[in-house]
Amino acid sequence: MMKENRIFILLSIAAIMFLSLLTTTQQVQAQTFSGQAVGVQLRTTSRTSVAGSVVDVLATARIADSGQLPPQGGTRSTGIVAGGTINTGVVNSTFQTGILTSTTMGGLVGGVPMSSSQARVAGLNLIINGIQIAAEEVVANSNCTCSTATPTCSGETILTNLRIISGSNSVVVDARPAPNTTLLDVTGEATLVGTVTTTTRTTVIANEQIRRTDPDGTARITVNALRITTTSSATDSLTGITTTTTTDIIIAQANSDINCTAQPAPPTAATAMIAGRVTVNTGFTRGTGTLFVTILNTRTLETQVSSVNRLGYYQFNDLPTGDTYVLSVRGKGYTFTPQTISLAEDSALDMFGTADGRSGSKGSKRDF
Repeated sequence: MMKENRIFILLSIAAIMFLSLLTTTQQVQAQTFSGQAVGVQLRTTSRTSVAGSVVDVLATARIADSGQLPPQGGTRSTGIVAGGTINTGVVNSTFQTGILTSTTMGGLVGGVPMSSSQARVAGLNLIINGIQIAAEEVVANSNCTCSTATPTCSGETILTNLRIISGSNSVVVDARPAPNTTLLDVTGEATLVGTVTTTTRTTVIANEQIRRTDPDGTARITVNALRITTTSSATDSLTGITTTTTTDIIIAQANSDINCTAQPAPPTAATAMIAGRVTVNTGFTRGTGTLFVTILNTRTLETQVSSVNRLGYYQFNDLPTGDTYVLSVRGKGYTFTPQTISLAEDSALDMFGTADGRSGSKGSKRDF
């Protein structure tokens, strides 16, 4: 644990050193910046076809999300020192990570406007559809600059001892793969249970790079270090109902945008943060990855997950104001009651739980 803490501290110092090279907001008003880094992103879509009609169910979760960089630049970063088990929503799957760090920055570096992001995931171990995907470290880097009047963007992925095992086949990668490299594309054998036939397909893409230039001249790049997509299709021959479930897992995502023209920063929607402390009635807090706080936007149905640190604190940044959020805590051996908050400004929401077998739980809200 001490070694992991030292690594996290060194990464934080590196981010601060980089920030010291950035100029003030007043110096970079001629450019606009944007960026975001996410340690792990999960997106699940379930589509059911019944008698010609289609019903979709969507769920999204982000872990170690830096939040969106404001147009005037600056820096945003987050990290989870001790990772843990992540629920993919896929039956018979396991997903664990170690340290996750995410940083996004924008400003002048050596007199050149630059927007850059990095997402880093250590200790990856994912088993899904009988396929094991493990790596010592997965890193995504993105960068956009205005060295000329025309913006340029670049990106890279660094994989350290990546191992993919599928049946008797295995793939080992320890390098910087070329953009959009397909490492695995396998379709499992169809299975029949009663009247339901199920087929699955799993793909793994390394260093996925998505680029575009908007009509206003903004250049954008998104780098997904690893993108694992699994699709399961189940058809009932008796009822004719087909359900297709797609789970999209992105390991280390870095996004950078920049606009080199002399335009003022556009207005942005108001956002705020929710932070607080998680405690239990046994008289102490539990952190270091053993407790996780999930926040749900009741309007968009988007969810985010934050690990509780060793002092019991959690935090969610860049939440749209005017929306209502539901926060819940999960942790082995404890029970917490979900709390609801209508967000108007930066707010604090403490979560209280009880050890299993004890009575009562409550929550309290306070404004900054």
